[in-house]
Amino acid sequence: MIERTQAEAAPRPTGASPRPLRIGLVADGPLDSPRTNSGVAKGIREALERAEGVEVVCAESTRPTGLAMAWVRLRAFRLPVDAWRNRSRHSPTARRLTDRARDRVVATHPDLDLLIHVRNTYAPATLPYAAFIDSTSEQSRRWASWSVWADQLVAAEREYYGRAALVLTAGREAARSAIEDYGVDPARVHAVGGGTNFPAAVAARAAQRRPGPLRVLFVGVEFERKGGDLAVEAVRRLRERGVEVELTAVTKFPPAPSVGLTVREPIWDRAELSRVYADHDVFCLPARYEPYGLVVQEAMAHAMPVVVSSTGSLPDIVTDGATGIVVPDGEERGVADVDAIADALADLAGDLDRLATMGVAARERALSELTWDAVARRMIDAVRGWRASA
Repeated sequence: MIERTQAEAAPRPTGASPRPLRIGLVADGPLDSPRTNSGVAKGIREALERAEGVEVVCAESTRPTGLAMAWVRLRAFRLPVDAWRNRSRHSPTARRLTDRARDRVVATHPDLDLLIHVRNTYAPATLPYAAFIDSTSEQSRRWASWSVWADQLVAAEREYYGRAALVLTAGREAARSAIEDYGVDPARVHAVGGGTNFPAAVAARAAQRRPGPLRVLFVGVEFERKGGDLAVEAVRRLRERGVEVELTAVTKFPPAPSVGLTVREPIWDRAELSRVYADHDVFCLPARYEPYGLVVQEAMAHAMPVVVSSTGSLPDIVTDGATGIVVPDGEERGVADVDAIADALADLAGDLDRLATMGVAARERALSELTWDAVARRMIDAVRGWRASA
């Protein structure tokens, strides 16, 4: 489970307020964009800005731009495209450029209490810093196109995590990897969770479904890694069994046409994406590899029961049998059982009361426990604990 902080377990003591923590943020893209790290950087920034006792002094992108970015991509070009994307992002050239951009932030703000690196891998900074990650390169070896530069990245991460004041992780699996694979002191590792990138008002929807087929939604830019092909096959088998079901896949790498399947390009406009969530009954993400799963939390915020695989932190996010269904692996390890996916969807299609009850429970969990404000509180408590022990 995600850590429960002292602040969440007991009321804060009264008395004089401590000096605000002076926090800086850097990320691999603009920290006001929902596209940077799937909205993670934006969520953390806004939550820390709302938090009491914190002053966000700076929030800067370290992503190479213009000719520098073109040069990075040209040098790293490989097929397939998703491998090229990860190769260019994590190449030695890209990391040198992001390190230089980060160092300029440090030079401009030398009096920060802590600089939080949101995702990415940097060289150790000259002032106290924290690494916020959703996975390590040791974990990423499980997915071939993410294993590019793995040996170099593991070596860089070993130094980066080892010299960090704190390693803040989205889920338990990344925390375990930081401790077991990289030897980081467990006292410096904190699983703080992830948030939902929709305010409650935007995510509001009725927990009652429309008449007609069960409307299943899959959202994932990387179709195969996220298990989109497994969702398509599960729906195909259900239709063969006479179950009325339709699937919408929002993805960048569309599958072959199939009866009952609608494909849409990735949607970056949050209001439009919210409407898509609201127009479906069940969310399905039978991922082969998923470091955390923010998209699952977004679906839950829209009162959608979720059907997910058991990879990564998905079982931490989804309460099996209450907010959704966690399906087991099939014959191939790490690949969700297609028949189990189909059976889970069929059960929900045949029990509308359960569908509605799960949707309400999913929404309540997403908007009460899985929020960026909750993440910020855990981060702040971790920072204060580190400062008290320093």
